[in-house]
Amino acid sequence: MAKRTTSTTSTADLVAGFTAGFARRVLTDHGVVSGLGVWLLLALLAPGATGAQRAALEEALGTDADDAAARAADLLANPHPEVSQAVAVWVRQALVTDAFDQWATGLPAAVARGAMPTQAEADAWTAEQTLGLIRAFPVTLRPDTAAVLTSALATKISWDTPFDTTDEPLSGAFAQAREVLSSATTHDVSLVDTTAAGRVAVHGTWSSAGLRVLSVIADPECAVADVHRAALEVTTRPDRVDLFDVPLGAGHAWTLAETTRRMVSTTDRKSTTHAHLPAWDATTTTNLQVEPWFAAAEAVMGQWVPIPGGLEGKQSAVASYDRTGFAAAAVTAFVQAMGAAAPVNPPRDVRIRHLEVRFDRPYAAVAVVAPRTLDRALDRWKTVPVFNAWVARPR
Repeated sequence: MAKRTTSTTSTADLVAGFTAGFARRVLTDHGVVSGLGVWLLLALLAPGATGAQRAALEEALGTDADDAAARAADLLANPHPEVSQAVAVWVRQALVTDAFDQWATGLPAAVARGAMPTQAEADAWTAEQTLGLIRAFPVTLRPDTAAVLTSALATKISWDTPFDTTDEPLSGAFAQAREVLSSATTHDVSLVDTTAAGRVAVHGTWSSAGLRVLSVIADPECAVADVHRAALEVTTRPDRVDLFDVPLGAGHAWTLAETTRRMVSTTDRKSTTHAHLPAWDATTTTNLQVEPWFAAAEAVMGQWVPIPGGLEGKQSAVASYDRTGFAAAAVTAFVQAMGAAAPVNPPRDVRIRHLEVRFDRPYAAVAVVAPRTLDRALDRWKTVPVFNAWVARPR
């Protein structure tokens, strides 16, 4: 792969390009994610990578490592007034090597650094940084947890002009909706031709400082991934079944896929699941370990401990869209564990089966920064997508 150089593309387009692939892979049903929350962490990790791992991270980020890190630092140093944001690094110093300190010295000032918190302290940080929308840190912190790199994003906005409500019911898959919204005259309603999904209908609402939520609906024959790409275009218990006993492919409400990754593991089989809840009040936990760039991130953070015990990556996200406004939050975490001193298991090929559970698929939504003021400090945020959702069932 050729070395990727500094991109002349805007930060917004870089984040949108990353988000398009991320949403295509993980947001196939009702749920919400933040590509920006992941992109920021990868951008901070990239300068610590070398060789193939660095190339893989640069491919994901859309630009070279140093440029991505500088762009992340710029966003963190100049927060948008309606997007609460925080990035933190927590470390158990006795478990890390000099490689961690060398990487950490290059972090921007906006990244908070501290000792490893307790689980209760991590939960409290999560609640504080997400305006109370998420109350539990997405990963369990154990005594062998050596280092954590985490981001938090949140917003609570009110529409400039609230929706009206109507007694006229919707039809089809949304016939059961108990609250039907009617757009106000100041809302933006249009048709847009897109490369990804052809002609789509778009509804946009604004907050006063410039966070815009776009709802994009396409032909029902369009794949979910295409609708997400179109939305980004418009923005410019017991008795558990072993997943290895289930046929690969589509079931009546799921898709089961399998990948193989070379990794340190005590078993040659692992399984992961990803569930989506049916309602626009969406809550989603995303497993990041099956992402194509994860091995590169694992290699970078694995250098920080004498014996890598494996990297865990998750994102917890929530969103709510109603008559008066929009609220959303996401916490993304990379958690590096220290391995046992002996014996060290050699890398092996591990089969990973991933279960995606599906619901109905009517339209996509994206929250994007669209400044409505002349404040030049907000230019760096212009059209940056912050949250993406797939709205499968009404409240």
